[in-house]
Amino acid sequence: MNLVAAAKVRCFDSKGVTPIFMFHRINRLPAGANWPQLYVAPKTFSTEIGKLKRAGVACLRLDEVRDPSPSRNKGFVLTFDDGFVSALERAGPCLAGLGLRAINFLVAGRLGMRNEWDAGVDNTMEPLMDDSQVRDWLSLGHDIGGHTVTHPHLDQIPLAQAREEIFAGKKKLEDTFGREVRHFAYPYGGLTPAVVDAVREAGFSTACTTVTDLAGSDTLPLTLPRLNVDRDLLDAAKLAAKALSRARQRFWK
Repeated sequence: MNLVAAAKVRCFDSKGVTPIFMFHRINRLPAGANWPQLYVAPKTFSTEIGKLKRAGVACLRLDEVRDPSPSRNKGFVLTFDDGFVSALERAGPCLAGLGLRAINFLVAGRLGMRNEWDAGVDNTMEPLMDDSQVRDWLSLGHDIGGHTVTHPHLDQIPLAQAREEIFAGKKKLEDTFGREVRHFAYPYGGLTPAVVDAVREAGFSTACTTVTDLAGSDTLPLTLPRLNVDRDLLDAAKLAAKALSRARQRFWK
């Protein structure tokens, strides 16, 4: 895993690209885990984030990803899905101590529970932040986003149900935490044009997918790609290296 390399790649044609890093659980891989791609060890996380900080690459917010100004292109975004307690305990303070900010996409109807949507599939389900812990996350300067009410496949359920998941999830988070929730992530990356329209109608300004790519100023705001750490990141680094050769990309100094 090399976050610095991924964060420093920039297109030569002046259209900057921004890696939006996606994390889930900041925890050591437990015995029996059948989804190792969802884990990043705490030590690895702190080491790689420290490298990013020392490299001088800016930590951006999702609103800034599509800003075409050169200063806004030189950066990365940190996102977490599902609201796991491990993200708060092992990533939140580390990031805040370095002056870095992240967003955690929360499953509004499952706060304080576990990732029950994976029951029977995930062998090592983990606890999710409760209301108090989410407030601790916010107090560190981080943000929260919508991730529906129950974490369904939005592309596999009736549209009316998908709309309810999107709208109600946003409202529940806003009512609970007294702040506007402007960013969304599609559970499992599942979306359709109608689902994207519903996310727009709900009032979200950006939405993140699980498509592996770098975001740019011309990327559609409601279908932002991300780099999953660490399942996709090595492949993404290889793709970036090939693009560097083909398109005369360069690393920032």
